Amino acid sequence: MGLRETKKRRIAESVLKAAQRLFLEQGVAATTMQAIAGDAGISRASLFNYYPGKEVIVAALAARMEPRLVQLVHHYQSRTATTGECIDALFDHLAKVVGPTVELTRLLFVQGNGGVAYPQLAAALTDLVSNGQRQGDVRSDKSAPALSELLYLEVVACLLGWAFTEQMSERELFRRRAELVKANLLV
Repeated sequence: MGLRETKKRRIAESVLKAAQRLFLEQGVAATTMQAIAGDAGISRASLFNYYPGKEVIVAALAARMEPRLVQLVHHYQSRTATTGECIDALFDHLAKVVGPTVELTRLLFVQGNGGVAYPQLAAALTDLVSNGQRQGDVRSDKSAPALSELLYLEVVACLLGWAFTEQMSERELFRRRAELVKANLLV
């Protein structure tokens, strides 16, 4: 990769970091392209050469979400643990990450990908369930794809924050959802 291409990638990355930081601090609606450009250390005109609007920035940030989630599933699956322990660790990790950024996470998950499902995440969760069936700690009366759909929907529900209440912390919500999933999946 040439010097020019390296510089372009570095600037694009600094824009995304600046946008994410500003979105978290003041919300997407209140964040202007001018503010993003200033925080990234480039002119507004240069910013538009990289990202023609905030919706493109949101989509770029959202595109990073699925690979990170898949990597997280694979990380916990690679440990020597039961499927239940993997689910607990996954939901606990998500609670820690999503808790402070729930509004941005919801925005990225819903608007950033145009409401499209995350097929790589679904496949990773199906692998987790299939491995659990082979280990004998996940029920085998249903197919792995059918069982993993429940797990996928609970992960999505947590990421979207559908059930967040003021009486319950994010950590408690994620823990309860993990227990629900395990009650339906595990032997």
